[in-house]
Amino acid sequence: MVRVSFWFFGYRIIRVEGEGKEKITPLLFNKKIQFVSPSPDEYIVSEKQIAKLRTLLKDKYSYSESECLGLGGAVRRIKNKRGLAVGIFLSLILCLFLSNTVWDIKVEGNGSLTDSEIAAKLSELGLNIGDFWPLINRTEIENKFLIETEEISWININRRGTVAYVVVAEKDKIYDEDERVEKSGYANIVASVGCVIEEITVKRGQAEVSPGDVVKAGDILISGVLPDEAGGGFCYAEGTIVGRLSDRTEVFVSREYERTVKKELNPISLDLKIFNLNINIFKKYRNYSDGCDIIEDVKVFSLKNDKSLPISLTTKYILDCTNEKAFYTDEELVRLASRAMSAKNALRLNSSDLLKITTNGEFTDSGYKMYSDLVFLSDVGEAVEFSAD
Repeated sequence: MVRVSFWFFGYRIIRVEGEGKEKITPLLFNKKIQFVSPSPDEYIVSEKQIAKLRTLLKDKYSYSESECLGLGGAVRRIKNKRGLAVGIFLSLILCLFLSNTVWDIKVEGNGSLTDSEIAAKLSELGLNIGDFWPLINRTEIENKFLIETEEISWININRRGTVAYVVVAEKDKIYDEDERVEKSGYANIVASVGCVIEEITVKRGQAEVSPGDVVKAGDILISGVLPDEAGGGFCYAEGTIVGRLSDRTEVFVSREYERTVKKELNPISLDLKIFNLNINIFKKYRNYSDGCDIIEDVKVFSLKNDKSLPISLTTKYILDCTNEKAFYTDEELVRLASRAMSAKNALRLNSSDLLKITTNGEFTDSGYKMYSDLVFLSDVGEAVEFSAD
């Protein structure tokens, strides 16, 4: 296995023969010569240290060496062939450019808008066939597309190869009241919970309760069985029933908690990305525990006109963390419990109207307990189908 630095600057393969070859490895360590030894008789050494190695082996050991290999070796072999070097360089640039150029645009998820209409709008916003992908500001195009196109609620622009894939989601159609789908079958509206009836509005069926009545869960509020004076028969009962309910919500916050202590921030790797080529400049190898954070800092190079270049530098840091026991003060316990109670009550009253709330709390040996008694109005009717057999 060849090290990245060896390949980048060039390397040679040294093969040692004859007596005394077993002394080569300790000798290289003592002289601080970096090497890789794939076999006992073979050593891979960087071109930068090959002169030092020749001095050590000269007139003492029998050895042979290969020509300079790797990227450094290739550069050495073509340094006197400028035309070839320029041709290879231009070919690489051309390949990178063509592989990052948009040659087709495909649209998915559209219904009311055609592919050509979406493609035309994208062209106005800056996405066209032949554009250089790293210079396309996808976020800006997506945001402007949503603002200027009423039919679309979501859009994502991505790329696979040289094809730009545009995935859209259209807004749901809102039906008018006269477009409402008629329900089939028969059903009663029953109470979902026990409550006091506050208000009842019947759209279809026969009311079985009045405001002020106390009902329990399962009681029929609007019947799907029509009386004789209403023509008799059965129907799918519909209506709105508002009930007055009482409930209690509770939260508990423990006084003891674990506090995270962060240590020094240290870099562990540095990567340079040019187009789709990722080059690791350095990396520290170690096992990262669950008690540490990995932080990435990405720097993207850009021109004066804010056009991003296909070059970025990513530095990865490790922030070791440890946990230790800590305790909330009384003020902190009350504040945390109040915040949790507010969130819990908001969730409980999500589709209800609050009439009254009484909140109390008490300290315990292990923390703080808070509870709220609620009185609120809510829709308490639910349809239960039945058979007329």
